[in-house]
Amino acid sequence: MSYNEPFKAALPCGVRDLFLEDAAKLSKLMATWRQLFESWAYTEIIPPTYEHYDVLMAGSDADFERRIFRVLDREGNILALRPDITTQVARIVGTKLHDGSTELAEVLPLPLRFYYLANVFRFEEPQAGRQREFYQAGLELIGAPGPEADAEMVAVLIEALQQVGLRGFQINLGQMAFFRAIVAELNLSPAQVETLKGAIDRKDEVSLRKSLVEWEIDDGHAAALSELPQLCGDDEVLERAASLAPNAGARRAI
Repeated sequence: MSYNEPFKAALPCGVRDLFLEDAAKLSKLMATWRQLFESWAYTEIIPPTYEHYDVLMAGSDADFERRIFRVLDREGNILALRPDITTQVARIVGTKLHDGSTELAEVLPLPLRFYYLANVFRFEEPQAGRQREFYQAGLELIGAPGPEADAEMVAVLIEALQQVGLRGFQINLGQMAFFRAIVAELNLSPAQVETLKGAIDRKDEVSLRKSLVEWEIDDGHAAALSELPQLCGDDEVLERAASLAPNAGARRAI
């Protein structure tokens, strides 16, 4: 084929080519953040692009599962392109770095600090600004409980956003312990808990209320869970959360 002839080959939906200025911008951003994260003593972690499907799906809800790219290899194994890197980091830490049986567990005492800059894949519905392959940057601080660890993560995030010229941004902080304390008293399966968590994350109040009614959740716990999608704002939110907390564990989380 002559280079003077146009080559027509459409890309699949949700992916794009990065070259020239776009490629340079991405490389610069990743280099900037890599230097920043390492200045905070975080070590880069590079997991594989695909893994066994059931490993990547651990702890995921049905909605997230529908967005996974699955692949069947020639040996009949069900694999999946990584939709998120946090699950992979958890696998690596749990099986290779801190199981107490490897030399690495001795070399890397808690807390562990990892960062990643890599592409992930999700089957998203086509819309502006939403790709099916995109890049994810993240930090994992493992084994450092307490508010100091939370403050460190927020500080690194603020610095990362400022370094790439962003101003006037908003950071939303959540407290999973509040949710976990509520559902701990309910006789729910792990799949049901993930369904509730997914509806809250998506702010899907219709699906959330439907599940609470279908599973006959009592009024006190249902009221607290129903409020979670909109329970965000300034410090007044803490007072509202305290008034909804159905047990001591939820109150301690606040």
